[in-house]
Amino acid sequence: MNTIENFVNTFDIDRMMPGTMHAELSTHYFTMAREAILKVLVEGEQEAVLGYSTGGHRMHTLYRSSNGTIYVVHMFQGEYNDAYYFHPGVMSMYFMDHENEIPQWELSDDLKKIISSSRTDGY
Repeated sequence: MNTIENFVNTFDIDRMMPGTMHAELSTHYFTMAREAILKVLVEGEQEAVLGYSTGGHRMHTLYRSSNGTIYVVHMFQGEYNDAYYFHPGVMSMYFMDHENEIPQWELSDDLKKIISSSRTDGY
């Protein structure tokens, strides 16, 4: 099985871009997701589980890679199978009605370059 770092470094970059389709968490997990986001963005943890989908079979993990880029990585039936860049649009969804709890955070320089070179709308 690939490590999570290996997976994000070899996954199709076009499929990770903001605006692409991915499985989403149930709103039942939004509290857990907010806690995980704070662990990674504020407390400096490398990864934290956001929650689950697909009847609990798909785990959504927030992961900070070695270059500082943050991803949402999915594991389904023990295998990593999807990843996308974590960006302010994703964060705002989890903090809906909790906007005063949103941590200060900026995209990594690497992700800013990737997004600006492939999109004009930024997210």
